[in-house]
Amino acid sequence: MRFHGSLDNIYSVGTNNLIKNGAKLVTGPVDILKNYPNLLAKKIKFLKEKNVNEEYEEIYKALLFDKYLSVDEIIAKTGKATRDVITKITLMELEGIIEQKTGKGYRKKQ
Repeated sequence: MRFHGSLDNIYSVGTNNLIKNGAKLVTGPVDILKNYPNLLAKKIKFLKEKNVNEEYEEIYKALLFDKYLSVDEIIAKTGKATRDVITKITLMELEGIIEQKTGKGYRKKQ
């Protein structure tokens, strides 16, 4: 990855010209989607919140679509007991509401 540099450095000419010509900073996928509203609209429809059972609601709201959370993070966000969280995320995964990635945690199913 190249970064902008000093105006008098010959190796900075390319990136400085990109900035001069209106290049946009991209730090993640959302930055790209902002430039293509039709893709963003599709993504938003695709990531619509599901209606979940009342007993899962608090855990579901704590989870994200784009980031995995560990069991400890879910417990911290919800304030629920460990046994309760583990039981509910297991049931939610079996029902296809959330998904797990080994070593990363849980997220809302896309």
